[in-house]
Order: sequence, then C-alpha cells, then structure tokens
Amino acid sequence: MFYILLFLTVTSSSLAKLHLMVIRAGEGETVTIECPNAQKTGHVSWCKAYSRVGCQVIVNTEKDKNRSGRISMRRLNGSVFVSSQLQKNDTGTYWCGKSQAKKIDVSDIVMLDVFTADSRILNRTTVKGIMGNATTIHCRYKEQFEAFVKFLCKVVSVNSCSIIAMPQHYNSSKLSISGNKFNNFAVTIRHTDEGDVGEYWCGARTPVDFEISQVKTVMFKGTLTKPEVPSNKARDIVLNVRRVWGVLRWVLFGVLLLFPLSISCVTTFKRKKTAETLEMGSAVVEEGEEQRR
Repeated sequence: MFYILLFLTVTSSSLAKLHLMVIRAGEGETVTIECPNAQKTGHVSWCKAYSRVGCQVIVNTEKDKNRSGRISMRRLNGSVFVSSQLQKNDTGTYWCGKSQAKKIDVSDIVMLDVFTADSRILNRTTVKGIMGNATTIHCRYKEQFEAFVKFLCKVVSVNSCSIIAMPQHYNSSKLSISGNKFNNFAVTIRHTDEGDVGEYWCGARTPVDFEISQVKTVMFKGTLTKPEVPSNKARDIVLNVRRVWGVLRWVLFGVLLLFPLSISCVTTFKRKKTAETLEMGSAVVEEGEEQRR
C-alpha cells in the first residue's frame, strides 16, 4: 500500500455540489462503491480523510496504482468504482475526486461504516403519516455528538444511504429543517408521495468521524381524497374498452333487430309444416273412403 498526503481547501460553492453517501456493511463483505460525480478525465483518487483538509491516498485510476491489497479502483463506461473486501478498521470518511500535484478536487464524500455482529443492530422506529401531507422525521442525539453536523439520509439500496438533508445542504422546495444544534434534528418532507416511503438513517458527522444513531421507517396510512390522473397505460385500457364497446353495441343492436324477424320466420315455417301435415292426413282419409266405396 502507498500513501501520499493530499490537501484540500473546500469552498462553500464546491461543498454544495458534493455528493454525500453513507455505506453500511458487515465485516468481511465485499462492496462496490460508485463515485457518481467523479471527473470523466484525469486521474481520480480514493483516499481516507484524517483531517478537514487532508487525506491519505489508498488507490487511484492510474494503471499501476489502481489496486492495493483487497482494494481496487477502476473506470467502467465513464463511471468510477471502488471495490473492497471490508475490515473493521476501514470505517471512516473517504474522499473521491481528481488528484493532481498532491491536491485533490473532491467530488464525492463516502462515510463507510463497517459493523460486526455485536454492533449491527440500530435503534429503529416507525414514522406514520398521510400521503400527500407533510411528514416530519425527528432525530435525537446523545450529548457526545453536540459538535457534530446532523444529517438525514434515505436508503437507496441494501447498504447504501444517500444524504438528503443537512444544514445548508437540502432541497428547500421539498424539505425543511428545524431543531437545535445539540441533540434534536427534525426534517419535514412536504407533499409526500410513494417515493418518500422507506428507510431513513439519522446521523451526525465531522470531517473525519460520523455516527448513525437511529433508523426511521416511513409509512403512510392512506392517500388524500383527490382525483388521480390515470397513467398512460390506464388511459390506453379505457380507450380500448371504449373501442370494443363501440363495435359490440352495433352487433347487439343487429341481433336485437333480427331477433323478432327470426322468430317470425320460424313461426311461419312451423305453420307451413303443420298445414302440409294436415293436408297429407286429409288426403289419406279421402283415399281410404274411396276404396271402401
């Protein structure tokens, strides 16, 4: 393994563009982590932060430096991925970004939590709301995390959670943040829909350290009583039914129109047959009488 000290000064403008992700997986598992905002050209490094402005390089995309023991880094279809078989001491904050001249232009921050069997279980609670209304997720922290920056992330895969709310880092049209900086942090999700259902993690972080304190599962009791716009598929089904009914109703009309006529024809046919039978019977009787004479 090789180590190069890289230094970074993060500006407020670049911080707003960073992609923050939490990965939580068990010791011994092999995970593949994407750096979705990594630059398309140049060498991209994966390093472990040791301070607010410094990190220790582990691997990068250069051909002779893209593997270090159980950790590797590669480009695939324009994206950058890091693969690692995890050990407990891998827990920490990692930076991914373009590196040059002992500096790194960070594009992604990954907080990696490697748990063991005795640390896997987290405090879990359920948050119930009504779809379409606002739903608030309350996070509480111990005093030891008073100086940490609080955040909320939404689970997007089995062990991956994307940060959606952090002071000065959230979608203000969808979310709002309240609480104080000590042990309370509340995130309100407005105009909730099906995409807001799922698991959320309450966390707190420093540039180097972080903690996942609680797991919140958001569920909705029902939906608001308002008309829904049918999907394209639903509209197609309705149109097809109408087309079929447009044909069937004329067929039924024809059947109803022809039914009395067919009854009349059958009745006439039966009467004709009856008359012919009677005439034949009368002829036989007359013939018999003539023979007796």
